[in-house]
Amino acid sequence: MSQTFLCHCAWWLVGLSLLVGGIICALNSGGQFHIAHEEGKKVAVSFGGKLLAEYRYDSSLPKPYVHPVKAVNGAVVTLDSPADHKHHRGLFIGWSNVNGLDFWGESTGRMVHQRFERIEVKKDEVTLVAVIQWVKKATGEVILTERRTLRFLPPTDETTMLVWESELEADKEVTLAGAQYNGLGIRFPESMTGGKVLNSNGTTELKKANGEKAEWCAYFGRVNGSQCCVAIFSHPSNARHPTPFFVMNEPFGFLSAAPTFYQPLKLAPKERLQLRYLIVTYLGEAPVEKLRRFYQDWVKTQ
Repeated sequence: MSQTFLCHCAWWLVGLSLLVGGIICALNSGGQFHIAHEEGKKVAVSFGGKLLAEYRYDSSLPKPYVHPVKAVNGAVVTLDSPADHKHHRGLFIGWSNVNGLDFWGESTGRMVHQRFERIEVKKDEVTLVAVIQWVKKATGEVILTERRTLRFLPPTDETTMLVWESELEADKEVTLAGAQYNGLGIRFPESMTGGKVLNSNGTTELKKANGEKAEWCAYFGRVNGSQCCVAIFSHPSNARHPTPFFVMNEPFGFLSAAPTFYQPLKLAPKERLQLRYLIVTYLGEAPVEKLRRFYQDWVKTQ
């Protein structure tokens, strides 16, 4: 990770790591990374004693996901399983039709955590690598195998940052059906309803931004009385980059990177689809120039 990308970050890890009873800690001069692992249920990632996010993978859940995701002031910018859409689970990935199975609405498909390949604290990030099987709910038949990598980066005075990487391998011939919202999505809390949008093309009109191909898309709303921006950045290596984004602000706020917005995507047996995104929360109304710099600096380091 480049110093440019972390130019606002004054924290440098001093190289002390502890692994005791499923808890990993790394100390640095300005704060402390702390991972608390509740075996079989969730991994909580904190920095300087403040929770950044939780990765929830309990086998009773229809899919593993991240919630809460917090801004640097502690405001929660995700909503988990609201009454109107129970399947909206914080920050999550899903498709509503994979060979006829629903891995979005959770009716006929489930994503089942198999194991962690790695849980690690390095100098400038916390990394979780999980293997997940996308299975037919009725029979347990495996449709896709996902290798999911989550990288939590040190917060700055303004931002929290998370990299989400999903490598989907088809166990047989697979079609990810075309649908506007399918992909990596974020359900925002009620207070962010009616928010504003901005994408890498400079588009601020929501109807135009919805479905428009862009390098990134940001959503703005108020949380705990503060203005907050949440942006998803799509890596140039992603299929169909620049990606179409689905965005809405009524009757609730939602944003997703949606590569199959316009057409389905087919995978041959053992073919892999790699998707990589940076999710940034920013306190205030991040101007387009700042968001573009976030994107450029991230791409340079990847």
